Amino acid sequence: MNQSNISRLATFLFAGLVVTLAGCTTQTVKRVNVEPAEHAEREIPASQLLNVNISVFDPNVPEDLEAQEEQNIYPGVRDTEARYMPYNLRRTLQDTGHWGAVRVVPEPIETSELLVTGKVLHSDGELLKLKVQAKDATGRVWLDKVYDQKTARLSYTPEAQATQNDPFQGIYNQISNDLLEARRDISTQEVENIRQVSEVRFAADLAPESFAPYLSVEGDRYKLKGLPAANDPNVQRIAQIRERDYALIDALDQHYGLFYQQVDPAYDEWRSSSYREVVQLRELRQQALSRKLLGAAAVIAGVVGSVQGSGTSAAVASQAGIIGGAVLFGSGLQKGRESELHAEALKELGQSLESDVKPRVVELEGQTVTLSGSAEAQYEEWRRLLRQIYAAETGFHVSSESSAGSGAARPGQPEQQPEDL
Repeated sequence: MNQSNISRLATFLFAGLVVTLAGCTTQTVKRVNVEPAEHAEREIPASQLLNVNISVFDPNVPEDLEAQEEQNIYPGVRDTEARYMPYNLRRTLQDTGHWGAVRVVPEPIETSELLVTGKVLHSDGELLKLKVQAKDATGRVWLDKVYDQKTARLSYTPEAQATQNDPFQGIYNQISNDLLEARRDISTQEVENIRQVSEVRFAADLAPESFAPYLSVEGDRYKLKGLPAANDPNVQRIAQIRERDYALIDALDQHYGLFYQQVDPAYDEWRSSSYREVVQLRELRQQALSRKLLGAAAVIAGVVGSVQGSGTSAAVASQAGIIGGAVLFGSGLQKGRESELHAEALKELGQSLESDVKPRVVELEGQTVTLSGSAEAQYEEWRRLLRQIYAAETGFHVSSESSAGSGAARPGQPEQQPEDL
């Protein structure tokens, strides 16, 4: 390598060092100003309150183990967060007074008056990023947005935890306020229509031959073509079955609440420790890179000086630069090794939390439900059981694989014609 190339390389390394150091100045959030959730100033009539179902979030865990390690994702932790975060959102919405019953459910229930679903994009104790969607029973999308918040070290102090529900409460407040903003665009008549569509879709899901003719489906949107007669015995049976469904959903919601309370101390400790490890890991990696760059630049500068300079003093200065640069580069390597220790500490923290949140099994309506993993499948089994109950009470066979989109006449019965709205 000639002298000009050596000089250019030294200049490049020095410039890289300047850019790196400039990017390290504002990485840690000192304080977070949380926008409060808007609460109702007066009691809202029950007829104007929509019920909200919040589905267990998508934990978004890569199947590839290497991808999990690279992104510091621990499946047990993510599965916990996928059940913990919806309940925190449930608490936030319920406390505002703007909604009816707010429940956490094992899977997206499309017949919900208002359904909220979410996906965990990133969570490490310092940064939380969620993708949230909300839509009503008619298929109208209320919300489809990515939320993110960086929390501060102060959020994990005992004083902060005594005055706020969660270090990332700001995200839940934003979701609550955005849903409220969308609710304000819904008229009283539309609220009633959402309720009616929800009821007919639930009935059509259990007995499509009887109730699907009352629905019109265009793409993802549902409209009523009419309503069944109020004195129709099947309508009364469906209403009774839905009450049983609500009873199970309420029971599941209570157990998600118990799950939330049980894992809260361990999860808070994990987030607090993870926050410290994430910040230290980033700082050490930045220090390692900057020291390596500076050390390499010093070594090259010393080499250039020894080639271009003359005399004893120049030789001594060049030698000192080479030695000093080598020492600095070595310290950069040491910082890199320290950062790997913190990366390993993050992994151990995740594994520790996984061991604290073992599966919890409960008995509901004679069905075994495991809240940590199989509640979704168990709830689907419960829906099949509801179809069997309807078939037993009506005396007609209902296929367990039928869907709300079917409009075929029920075997042994003429197709019902909807009453016009």
